Amino acid sequence: MRRLPAAVVCTAAAVVVAALLSLPVAAADWADDEERPDWREGDVPPAPAWSAANLIEVELPGRSVRVGVDPATITLDKKSGVVRYVAVARGISSVSASYEGIRCASGEWRTYARQTPGQPWVPAGSSDWQAMRDARSPHAHWLAGNGMCPNKTTPADVSSIVRRLKNGRQAFD
Repeated sequence: MRRLPAAVVCTAAAVVVAALLSLPVAAADWADDEERPDWREGDVPPAPAWSAANLIEVELPGRSVRVGVDPATITLDKKSGVVRYVAVARGISSVSASYEGIRCASGEWRTYARQTPGQPWVPAGSSDWQAMRDARSPHAHWLAGNGMCPNKTTPADVSSIVRRLKNGRQAFD
């Protein structure tokens, strides 16, 4: 067996270590954001106007209600790490919207307000942050896994979120 020169081995090791260090820490799994125990969301902007014309569909097989997100409503609060958006649910006889947020660092979501077309937004009440794996939020989990939280981290900008959602990347567990 031929031995590699020490300089080659050291260079290769340095490249591997640099690559590992460049990976996002949150990629392994969502944590409780222990590094920021004093995290606060801050002021939440008012719910934006939305349209059902250009919705990006959320793939929820076996569900009778279709859900989509209006790409024009997606915002990114880099200070708090929260991605906010309006999700529009469409059933056989009704349409409703919810103004929601996803906190990529912890894998949580919450609803700020709800609206039926033609009516004002109604605050969601005591909607606290909840795990996205909660059975009540399959659409939030899909949105996070398909573009809102690439590699379970906060994205760089809104345009990259929209691009990923439109490409229909596979959701993660």
